Amino acid sequence: MDKQVGPYAVYKNYMNALQQAGFTILHNCKASTCGNMVLRDNLKNTIFVKNHKSDIYNIDKKSHYYLFTAEKKAPEGSIYTSLYSFQRRGSEEVELVVDIIEEREMSKVALNVDADTIGKQIKSTGSISLYGIEFDFDSHSLKPSSSERLAQISAFLEQASNVSLYFVGHTDNKGAYSYNQDLSARRAAEVVNQLG
Repeated sequence: MDKQVGPYAVYKNYMNALQQAGFTILHNCKASTCGNMVLRDNLKNTIFVKNHKSDIYNIDKKSHYYLFTAEKKAPEGSIYTSLYSFQRRGSEEVELVVDIIEEREMSKVALNVDADTIGKQIKSTGSISLYGIEFDFDSHSLKPSSSERLAQISAFLEQASNVSLYFVGHTDNKGAYSYNQDLSARRAAEVVNQLG
């Protein structure tokens, strides 16, 4: 934005506009009170932290910046926003960083997919995402609740002996990447072994 506008005017205008639109301000501060790092000192324990791997621009207390976070409750789910405006020097343009997170209901996934449905999906798209194959936490041991899903995959494979499948396992994001990669591979291999 134009350097003559200044980061404070940008901050106030957006904050006022969002309040008029029904948002509640959760947190706001200026450089001298926000702290040395936007992420570490202000967003660390909030839903916005996942959007940033490190402090953007390493803004510190000497920077000319303003920050606020806001929330609007809505029937379909809350909307959260984080906004900070800053200007490194008076001779440079004002920069603005905005994050918006909208809550939504989880999509409804059909868990009871039979062998015929598996075949139709693979024929039409070349792949299928199957839910309901569950593992114990931090393990590649299948839970008993996975039996029905595995039985349907097995039935599909019996009907379509000329089809080759590539299985991919997933984990949560806790732990080191290399560990989770190995756990994912072990989970995929366990499904293959069960179908053996």
